[in-house]
Amino acid sequence: MEKLAVNIRVPFCRGNCVHCDGVRCGQNVGYLHRYRRALEREIAAAAEELAGYQIGCVHIQGDAFQLLGPGALDDMLKGLRRLLPGQPDTQWVADVMPDELSEEFLHVMLKRNGLDRLQLQLLTDDARQLRALHGPCTANIIQGALKRLGDKPLACLDLVLAAGIPGQGEAELGDTLVRALQIRPQQVSVLRFHDNRLDAARQRAYAEETDWGAYLAVLTQTLQAAGYLRAGTSWTFALPGRLRVECTQQARKWPVMGFGLGAYTAMEGMAYHNTTDYALYVEHAGELEKIAVLDE
Repeated sequence: MEKLAVNIRVPFCRGNCVHCDGVRCGQNVGYLHRYRRALEREIAAAAEELAGYQIGCVHIQGDAFQLLGPGALDDMLKGLRRLLPGQPDTQWVADVMPDELSEEFLHVMLKRNGLDRLQLQLLTDDARQLRALHGPCTANIIQGALKRLGDKPLACLDLVLAAGIPGQGEAELGDTLVRALQIRPQQVSVLRFHDNRLDAARQRAYAEETDWGAYLAVLTQTLQAAGYLRAGTSWTFALPGRLRVECTQQARKWPVMGFGLGAYTAMEGMAYHNTTDYALYVEHAGELEKIAVLDE
């Protein structure tokens, strides 16, 4: 049976990150709860189509966990688990922000709902993110929660870090990385910084102006000195025995089915994305043909 990657978009967040090109719906908790119910209707409506595939990876994309609260988050994850019955090797991945890393939320995500990976997104130079990441209790909370997952050896924390942030030189990047490594993520992935406010030509020009080699030299030296090993040809580093990048790499080759506002689907020779109209999506989420927009 062919494998399938499932992406779930929860577009409610408290920030306005320049690298994000997704639809954003702010912080309205009432809208979020209605959206959650609509999301479940959409997934239920696709059950027959999902049954023809083996789900290899489920990636929950968003910054809404603190807005939901631990109880509602627990309910949402349990609902998604019921609607997306995976195999024993299906990987469940969720994006998180540094200030969402409380012991209670880690317990809900990792222990109660069995997520395999949390991707800690540190893609901007937002001082709020850095303060949350480097707070005096954060490292102890994370490591304490992970140690209690002895019956789930796959669970791990990934750090996704951007290099080339405007105004941030190699020395500043090295300092940020040293501070971030205090929480001992099992895996660190490095991306080029992308500013979604720039047009394509300006973004290319900006990338060409960036001394990418200098950034990578600092990153490599810092990570290897901390005991991380580089994963093949990718700019991903992991502690020995903790590499979990393979799911992400493989998922790029699989058909993908997206659920949620603006989510992208590419399977069976067809590509489309969901509507970005919140009201339309919430009203017709269970009627897939009404929320789909075919890509030309």
